[in-house]
This record gives sequence, C-alpha cells and structure tokens, in this order.
Amino acid sequence: MTRPFARHTLLPAEDLPPKGFAAFAKGHLAAALATLIALVLFGVFAGAVRVPEWTIASGTILAAITIALIDRSGRRTLARIISALSFALLISVLAAFTGGIESPFLVWFALAPINAALERDRLQIILAALAAAAGAGANMWLGAEALLPLPAVPEAYAGLVAALSAFGAIACATLSAFGIEAAERRQTRRAEEGEARFRVLAEEGVDLITRHDPDGTINFASPASLTLLGRPPRDLVNLSPLALVHPADNARLRQALERASQHGEAASVDLRFMHANGEAVYTELRCRPIAPEKGQGWRGFGVIAVTRDMTERRRHEVELTQARDSAEAANRAKSRFLANMSHELRTPLNAIIGFSDVMRAEMFGALGNARYREYAGLIHDSGQHLLDLIADVLDMSKIEAGKYELAFAAVDLPGLIGQVMETMRLAAERAGVRLSADVPDPCPKLKADRRALRQILLNLLSNAVKFTPRGGEVGLTLRSADGGVSLVIHDSGIGIAPADLARLGRPFEQASGAYERKESGTGLGLALVKSLTEMHGGTMKIESALGHGTRVELSFPVEGPAMREASAGNVVAISRKRA
Repeated sequence: MTRPFARHTLLPAEDLPPKGFAAFAKGHLAAALATLIALVLFGVFAGAVRVPEWTIASGTILAAITIALIDRSGRRTLARIISALSFALLISVLAAFTGGIESPFLVWFALAPINAALERDRLQIILAALAAAAGAGANMWLGAEALLPLPAVPEAYAGLVAALSAFGAIACATLSAFGIEAAERRQTRRAEEGEARFRVLAEEGVDLITRHDPDGTINFASPASLTLLGRPPRDLVNLSPLALVHPADNARLRQALERASQHGEAASVDLRFMHANGEAVYTELRCRPIAPEKGQGWRGFGVIAVTRDMTERRRHEVELTQARDSAEAANRAKSRFLANMSHELRTPLNAIIGFSDVMRAEMFGALGNARYREYAGLIHDSGQHLLDLIADVLDMSKIEAGKYELAFAAVDLPGLIGQVMETMRLAAERAGVRLSADVPDPCPKLKADRRALRQILLNLLSNAVKFTPRGGEVGLTLRSADGGVSLVIHDSGIGIAPADLARLGRPFEQASGAYERKESGTGLGLALVKSLTEMHGGTMKIESALGHGTRVELSFPVEGPAMREASAGNVVAISRKRA
C-alpha cells in the first residue's frame, strides 16, 4: 500500500519541538563534520586551501548546522525545504569550480529529488527538482559564456575526484533507496496492523458494522449480522438496507443515509430491522461519511454504519412505561377512593357531632348522671378530631388530583393571625404551653388564599403545641423578606431527628426514632403545609435538632405565585443544634 503524498505549506504550524536532535538533524551535523574533514584533507593533498574552497566549505558547514537547529525547533518542513535547496546550490557551486557541465559532480543533481522523496512530500520533490535543474542550467550558461571560474582541483587529482564523486553518488543513491524501501515497509506494516485491528473489531464486536456506497448499497457487513439479523454477511452484500428494515422505518433510514452520503454529516436513527425469522429487532443505527475512493468520480460520500441491538433496552422502556402508567392509575384510584370515603364518612360524623352537641347542651332536658355529659363531650371532641383528619385526607387527595383551587385576594394578616392564635389558645393552655405572636406595625401585605393560609398556620401551630412539653413555648413571627412575606413558627419542643427531616413533607410520613411520640396523627399536616405553600409560589424550610425544638420558616411572594419563578426543591431540611 502506498501512502499518498502529504500536502504542506511552506511554513506550517508544526507540533512541539522534538526532544534532542532527530536523525535528519544528526545527518546534517555529520555532513558539517565531514565537510570540515574534507577541507583539511584537501589542504594536505593540495598543499594550500584557497578562498573558494574556504567559502564553499564554510557555507556548507553553516548551512548544515542551521538546518539541524531549525529541525530541532520543530519546523521540520521548513528545514527539509532549505536542505533540498542548499543541496542543489552546493552541487551547482562544486560543478562550477570543477568544469561546469563537464564536472564529475553533475551526477549529484539527480540525487536532489531522490533525497527529497524520502520525506514523501510532493512539494519538496518539486522544489528539489527545480533547484537541480536551475543549477545545471546555470552551469551550462556559464560555460557557454566562458564565465566559469578556474578549476579548484589540480589536474593531477581530477581523476581521483571524479571517482570519489561517482562512488559517493552511488553510495548516496543506495542509502536513499534503502530509506525509501524502509519507509514503504513501515507503512505497509502499519496498514496491515490497522487492518488486523479493524478485522478483530468487526469480527468480534457485537454491533453490526456495514459499509455503504453513496447510493446506500451495502458493500461490506461484519459477522455480527448473523447474530443481529440471522443472516450471514454475504447475504447483505449488494443489498439495499431498505430491504432489511420495517417498511414504516424506510423513510427515516433513507434520510439518515442521504444526510451522510450527500451532505457529509453524521446521523443517528432508531430503526426496526427484520430478523430472518420474521421478528422485529429494535436497533439504533449511527452512520458517518467517509471520503470516496480515488478514480471513481464524485457520486457522494461512502458511509460507515454501526447498528446496535436495542431490543432489551426497548423492553425495559416499555416495562417502565407500563409501571409508571400502573402507578399513576393506582394513585388516581387511591385519590378517588379517599375522596369518596371522606365524603361518605363526613355525613354520619356531622350527625354524631350535632347530636353530641345537643346532648352536651341538654337542649331537651337534663341527662341525669354527670357521666353522660362527660361522655357527650368526649363523643363531640372525638368526632371533631376525626372530621378534621378526614378533611386533611380530602384536601390532600384534591391537591394530588390537581383539583384543589385557590382564591387569591388581599389577606388581613394581623386579623388572620389573631383568629388562629385565639383558636389555638385553649389547646395551648390545656398543654401548659405559652403561645405568642410577633406581628409588626405596619404589617406587610400578602395576596393569598385566606382559607389555605389559615389551614397552614393551624397545622403548624397544632404540631408545635402537640410536641412541646409542658412549660415550653410556641411563637409565631411575621416579617417582610426579599420582596415577600416570611412566617416563622418556632417552638422549644422535643425536636426532630436528622434522619427524619428529609422525609417530612411527604404524605403520611411521620417523625419517629430516638424519641417517643405521645400524640397520634395521619402524617398529612406537614404534607398539606408544603403543598399549599408551593401552590402559593412559596418555600418551606425546616430547622430542627433533637431536644432543641423546631423552627419552620415559610416564605411567600407578596403578589402570589406569578411573582416567584418556579424552582425545584422548595422544601429544605437542615439539621443543626441550637443552644
């Protein structure tokens, strides 16, 4: 295999300079040393060295050292061009001082393009040939015009110089031939190694590799075709790939191949190839263009395609889709069930609460025994508690189903907070917890759903009172913050373990672990708070540590959710120890 000639500019941007002197540079340094030795020997045999000999030798030595330094700096192409031109100039000068067109050194002109061929660069060969032709022409013209200088070699040594020139030319030509042959051998070996590596990849790879003509016809197929399609490679050669895919995928395959062959762009497409047994094989085909072979004319780019079996991945995707659909269906069924159950339970509970109120108030006469009045109160409280839990379940179901609607309006925050604090005061007194509120004057404005905001505050304050020991305190603070409103509910209660913080805010999740809960619940309180806060465009942040209380901060945009950019992770749980 013959490597095509490289294309270079006169001054290319080369790679980083090589370490030390390469063989090319060492050869020129050796040439400089040989020239110096030749000059000394010439002086010994000739008896004296004249100005022309000194000039030629000095120029040769200086040029050789300069070329070696340029090559070492990394400008390899420039060094080789200067070397070819310097070689032709040196032969021209030697020929001029040894007889012109009849000089024994004239044969060296033929070696200039041969030496340049070692670099496998067409530009260098052309420049060397032109320089040699110019040198030979200059000697012919100088001889015709009788302008040649006197011969620098004494007549007694003319035969010896001619013999040395001939033998030197033969030796140089032999070395050049060996260099060209070695370069060809290295190139052939690299090509064979590359072909062997490609063959291993093509034959042992699980992906199908195909090569296509510009019109899409397959001219090579790897053995993986037998595994992927149940067809040996020979059955695919000279076949259009359109005959191998599902008819519905023909248009997409044609577009991908045309994009690669006509526009020179890589393309990728998902296809269904038809197995020899008639089954569809889901695959991903990636194709890219390759340069057309020389001598075939331009018909478009050739195409290399790699086809990978995606049947297993497709099966997993289908399973995941089915699982997701099943989960969504189950969630919808759960929401419908909870909503229906909540409605069904609220009717008898309202009757229980109403009749227990009548009994507790003794509207139709005395009950007689004081225990009956106590039991009527317990029935009322239990029914009300159960009704509140059912209301939470119903609200959560509406939120998950996207049916919970908010009515935004300007909220009187001091009035709302006063009502909530008054509602919670009796429960706080029973629990022995001090309840306080810090509301600034003037109070920041907020556009929100009053009912939802009241439910948020009641849930948080109820949790705080529930999990704060007797003698503790629960507080509510209202502040303006970052163009919005910040509501902070803090307590001196039992706190929350770090492992539980990340779970809070999910439906039916409750804190548990290193401390014992004395109160029951459904785990919907914080989930409702989180969901309702997000529906307002707000965020919820919980800070807590076991034994050091809990702090819940809610941030709302003053103009509702339209003023707050949607962001992920609206709940941030931070565990820290507070003094």
